[in-house]
Amino acid sequence: MVRAMKHWGLASGTLQYVEGNRGDVEPTPFGLNTFGEKGVDPYCERPETAWRLHWELCRLPDRATLWHYLFGHWRGTSVDPESLQHEIEPWLATIGGSIPSSSTLKRDFLCLASSYAPIRSAKDDPEDSAACPLSSLGLVTRSGRTLFFRTGRRTGLTPEVFEHAITDFWQLYAPERETISIDEVMKHNGSPGRIFLLSEDQAFELVDEISGLDTPAFRFDSTAGIQQLYRTSSLVTD
Repeated sequence: MVRAMKHWGLASGTLQYVEGNRGDVEPTPFGLNTFGEKGVDPYCERPETAWRLHWELCRLPDRATLWHYLFGHWRGTSVDPESLQHEIEPWLATIGGSIPSSSTLKRDFLCLASSYAPIRSAKDDPEDSAACPLSSLGLVTRSGRTLFFRTGRRTGLTPEVFEHAITDFWQLYAPERETISIDEVMKHNGSPGRIFLLSEDQAFELVDEISGLDTPAFRFDSTAGIQQLYRTSSLVTD
């Protein structure tokens, strides 16, 4: 259990390795600010916390590879273990990842499905929902062995979380650039639009709300039909 807690703490961005000693871990600023003794959401009750955890799990393929692939790269509206096995192997080969066995992939698929769309019955204890904060996001539904992705408007996704996701993606995708297009933010592999399965109209609403923050990291402009974000501060993420 301790190993599992360490793995998911690292994957969710709440823990990080201690510099100079990869065996030890410590809380990240996000972990401390959210779940620490004086954290803003120590019991993971706020919707924005679940959205931030979802982003952290999906942003890179390093620790939650299947999360990153299904939310950041998968182009279909549904997925099952058989179709997944056929599609993920060529992608893993392009990034130098190891090819999992069918049993390992099915196990990881079930873990993801249980996180976002747990099977419930009348006998379930309502308290058990606390163990699956990602299920509140409404990103997927489940029928048998198939997951269905739900693109649309997202409840509880705040401007602050969306701003963080955009700046984080920007830093990973094009750190040298002073501009990034809305199309890239919404449609590129691993982008916030893809990972949040976000509708375009809500994305523009959130960008507009971000412009009203005290120190927005970017501003939006549309010139000659080109919709872009312009960096207004250094891309620093916590």
